[in-house]
Amino acid sequence: MPPNDADDNVDTKARATAAAVPVSDGRAAAFDFVALMMGVVFALIWSSAFTSAKIALQDSPPLLLLTVRFALSGLIAIIIAK
Repeated sequence: MPPNDADDNVDTKARATAAAVPVSDGRAAAFDFVALMMGVVFALIWSSAFTSAKIALQDSPPLLLLTVRFALSGLIAIIIAK
């Protein structure tokens, strides 16, 4: 089935809309840096959790450690929510 003029018109409008998007004024670059730093901090926290748990389990029972971790994260969540 050959394309009709309506299909060409839609494609042209889509390209015109994409081309009409304004160029950013530099704020996007700052956002990318913040996003990058958030990712790096998240990766450091995530990767250090396994090492710290292994070290902590040598000196405390697993259920006590689990209770303390959940209590601490719950307190932080309550503080953030307020």
